[in-house]
Amino acid sequence: MIGRELTIWFGAWAAARGKRVTELNIEAQREYDRGVKLLATNTEEAYAALRKAIEAYPDYYVALEALGTAYA
Repeated sequence: MIGRELTIWFGAWAAARGKRVTELNIEAQREYDRGVKLLATNTEEAYAALRKAIEAYPDYYVALEALGTAYA
């Protein structure tokens, strides 16, 4: 009985966490796209957008690479 309830609660927690991670990924992707578009015209705003993407999802390596390349 306890084992079954435990898996139900854990499943609910995992689903809630997965939803939050997905929301962060969408926000990070949106900011990354905006930053890449801005690189050609406004580098300061592009840097800010790329940093915001990295803040939203720290393991977003494409955004990290884009920011490093933009600074180089």
